[in-house]
Amino acid sequence: MKNAADYTADLKAAIADARAAGLGAAAAELESSVFVAFTTSSEMLAAQGIAIREFLRTAGQSVPLSVADKLNNCLIEIRKVWPDL
Repeated sequence: MKNAADYTADLKAAIADARAAGLGAAAAELESSVFVAFTTSSEMLAAQGIAIREFLRTAGQSVPLSVADKLNNCLIEIRKVWPDL
């Protein structure tokens, strides 16, 4: 199994930037989905990947490019473990 690099800083920055861009409710939902207790790191990566994809899908064109770039960097790391996400 490949290891994902720590992408927490990008994830936190993306959430903060999304809030600053007026996506407060969507950012809060993303934050509540990704920063919870998980049983395993594999479970955490899968849940975070799904939450990030859902945020990008639902917020759509409202997501600033800088936020999308940070979240896509997170997905790159997650896909090292979960390539189908």
